[in-house]
Amino acid sequence: MIMSVEDTLEAKYMAEDASSKKFLVNNFTNYKMNDSRPVLNQYNELLGIHGRFTQHKMNMDESIKVSSIIDKLLPSWKDFKHTLKHLKDELILVELGSYLRIEESLRA
Repeated sequence: MIMSVEDTLEAKYMAEDASSKKFLVNNFTNYKMNDSRPVLNQYNELLGIHGRFTQHKMNMDESIKVSSIIDKLLPSWKDFKHTLKHLKDELILVELGSYLRIEESLRA
């Protein structure tokens, strides 16, 4: 079967798209926060990765995003992490950012 140029380009694009999606997922799942940089900067990097998820039409529930970012917090943030996980109301990303900003300023 002979593929048209259009079919060939579409197949190439689909392969590249799948590869970049795998790369994004890998970037996010393997992201490790470290003590050498502010937590808020690292939080913003994770938001950037989530933004690229949206560009690739990869949807993730807000609560999963929030929970996964909380799980990536540094061991030195263990008590704060525990507090966030046990809040009565479910957090959204903007609220998580505010909590992180406040906590980071208190630790400075």
